[in-house]
Amino acid sequence: MNKADLISAVAAEAGLSKVDAKKAVEAFLSKKVGKELLEDPEYLRRLEAGMIDTKHVELNDVKNMFHARISVIIFIAATLLIVLFGSIPVMRPVFNGTALDMPAIIEILMLWRKIRGLSSARQSCLFPTRAK
Repeated sequence: MNKADLISAVAAEAGLSKVDAKKAVEAFLSKKVGKELLEDPEYLRRLEAGMIDTKHVELNDVKNMFHARISVIIFIAATLLIVLFGSIPVMRPVFNGTALDMPAIIEILMLWRKIRGLSSARQSCLFPTRAK
């Protein structure tokens, strides 16, 4: 079976036009293109030449683990609330008889996440400490 036969089979089985089936097949096939990274001679050449930074962050490099954990928890909570409000429209806040749309809810929750993250830090650009 060649690519044209595969496109025809996908179009017939899924009830798609040949153009849409071609797009779907090409999107699927584009996942595997070329060699694996560690077998690619161009990548290996650049790695040897020092053109690629292989530095990575270790867990021990995090200076304030408490604030890092709080930030992750706040991010996960905001993400879960976005999924919840998106999945169950009845739960969205209503003002003047109109429910908030999802872009507004996402903006509010991400702003809340940002403010909570900044206010939990000792020094913040939004909440500077006063000199005594």
